[in-house]
Amino acid sequence: MKKLVNAYLNTDYRVHLPSGWLSLKVGQTVVPTGSFIATQEWLIITACNPASKQLKNTHNFARHCLLSRHLSKAGFSAYPSFAVAGNRQPQWPVEYGCLVVSDRWLPLFLLARRFKQYAVITCRPDDAVHLCIMRAQSSPIKMINHPYIDFV
Repeated sequence: MKKLVNAYLNTDYRVHLPSGWLSLKVGQTVVPTGSFIATQEWLIITACNPASKQLKNTHNFARHCLLSRHLSKAGFSAYPSFAVAGNRQPQWPVEYGCLVVSDRWLPLFLLARRFKQYAVITCRPDDAVHLCIMRAQSSPIKMINHPYIDFV
């Protein structure tokens, strides 16, 4: 469990915004240097590697396309993102994702659960990036006391 949480914490979340690429990490404060997401609520969601089980890239991409369609159908705008594992997880593949600017997180949490994700990345204005872990009986991650980890 601790290894999985550390993998999330050491991952670099790269987002392609209209102003260019932005790199984010859990615990990092988003500095308003021309990036509109510094003043918005947002989260990063993926459909890749459900329940932290590695899938082939073609399967992950198909799941990502399905996630994108669900987001669009629900009226959410999304920006492409990639989760790049840190040094401690070199064998873990890059994961496709979407940064969704919205203050309506509940439907996004439910969508993450539908795609069997253990966590999403969240941020509110004037706050640091957080790891938001989905509490479910199937999740191997138990309650942890950490300043940038939340549970829903």
